[in-house]
Amino acid sequence: MKKHLLLTPLLIIVALVLAQCGSGDEEATQTPETAALGGKMVMTSWGGIFTETTVKNFADPFSEETGVEVVVIDAPGEHAAQLQSQSQANRVEWDVIDSLDASTAFFLWENDLLGELPSDLKAKLEEISVPGAVLDFGILQSSISDIIGCNPEEAVACPTTPAEFWDVENFPGPRSLQEGPHEAMIWALQADGVPRDEIYPIDIDRAFAKLEEIKPHIRVWWTSGDQSQQVFRDREVVIGTIWNGRAKTLMEEGFPLQVSWEGNVYTPAYTVLVNNGPNREAALAYIEWYATHPDAQAAWAETLSYGLSHPDIPKHLSQSAAEMLPEYPANFEKAVPVDVSWWLENIDEVQDRWKNFLAGGG
Repeated sequence: MKKHLLLTPLLIIVALVLAQCGSGDEEATQTPETAALGGKMVMTSWGGIFTETTVKNFADPFSEETGVEVVVIDAPGEHAAQLQSQSQANRVEWDVIDSLDASTAFFLWENDLLGELPSDLKAKLEEISVPGAVLDFGILQSSISDIIGCNPEEAVACPTTPAEFWDVENFPGPRSLQEGPHEAMIWALQADGVPRDEIYPIDIDRAFAKLEEIKPHIRVWWTSGDQSQQVFRDREVVIGTIWNGRAKTLMEEGFPLQVSWEGNVYTPAYTVLVNNGPNREAALAYIEWYATHPDAQAAWAETLSYGLSHPDIPKHLSQSAAEMLPEYPANFEKAVPVDVSWWLENIDEVQDRWKNFLAGGG
């Protein structure tokens, strides 16, 4: 495996949540290099309010400063498959992937589908970012926690732990889970009594046996953040897992969502450089622009509540927004960080097992 595979979430947490020093916002300046970029840069994102917030706080200001037209294409849950198809056809159409989960990002990196940042740019970004935020192929944007959500107006009782989520007798009601084996197995093992610090290495057989118990009660296996919200709005489910930022948005809309961070599945995510994209220089300029604008990052986080790369973010956030961040100490102490190394070593077996499970084969 390539270097920098191991994540450093604890360092990120300490720096992001507690950092109270720094030089403040760095003024935006247009250099001859960025002014001459021009052209078009294609970035993929996640849809809905996520894309809207990214465009408002990052893409549009970047375009105004550089003259680069940023075209955003939503591909929630399809980034790896679509990029693989583009590469196989020798027609890579994307330059940047916005906020790609760590498991998928490292998978694409291991398969040479992500490009490497120039060493001088990487060094510059490391100087102004929280420790561990900068990788060979991108930078931290949108660390996410998968948490438990419940509509108390329709649920008999709201579960607050993974075990209670599985307890359909005392906590009845249609449920939703993310359509993905890694997170699902982590929830299942916790529900089966495995302590958070003993989840890895994952006992695959035990996890799938526990998933079989809850499967009849899962009405929706959601594949995007938008869908995870919509199934609550439409009253398709009364209990489900949901990304913390999507939960925050629902609550701000006035939806009666009750959340629990107990056992939350913590996943760093990264804005990454696509290998052999059509506008590499614009992509690199965009990544640098994002990293050097803490005010824009803070405005983004105030809306979405996902973790970001600059250490000055807490200075710009309200207390209520800070408390919805995955890195907020009270939240992270209840989390299970994903182990990307384990995932890459077991991805083929687990994905085959998952497809068979969803198809009804167990």
